[in-house]
Amino acid sequence: MNLLKKILTYGLIGLFGIISLVSWMPKENVVEKSQKKSESISFSEDVSQIYSSKSITFEVAYVAKKSREIVVEIWKDGAWIANGNANVKKGNKVKNVTVNLKKALESGKGYLLKLQLRPPGSTWKEATAVFQKEGVTVK
Repeated sequence: MNLLKKILTYGLIGLFGIISLVSWMPKENVVEKSQKKSESISFSEDVSQIYSSKSITFEVAYVAKKSREIVVEIWKDGAWIANGNANVKKGNKVKNVTVNLKKALESGKGYLLKLQLRPPGSTWKEATAVFQKEGVTVK
C-alpha cells in the first residue's frame, strides 16, 4: 500500500509539473503544437511589429498535403478587424497573403494575427493547421 501511495503521489507531482510548464509556454507555441503533423502553417518572417497601411502583405510558410486556402486574420481586443486569403497547391512553400483594410490600422500594441490552413471554401472549423501571434505592435 505504501508503494502504491508513493507512485500515485510522484505521478501527480509529475503531472502538475507538466501542466505548469505548458501554462507558462507562450500562446503561439501552444497553438503551434495543435497543428496536425502532416500540415502546418506559420509566418515566415517576424510579425512582432507591422506597419500601418490599408494593405498589408504577410509571408506565410505552409506545408499542405492537398490544395488548401490560407487565411490571415487581424484582431484587436477580441474583435475581428479584417482578413485576407489565398489558395495554394500542395507542397512546402511560402505564399504572400494580402489583407486589405477599409482604413489603416491605428498605431498601438495588443494586436493578434491568426493563420488558418483549410480546405478551399470551408470555415475555421475545418482548419487543418492554425497559428497565432499575440502582442503585435502596429507602427
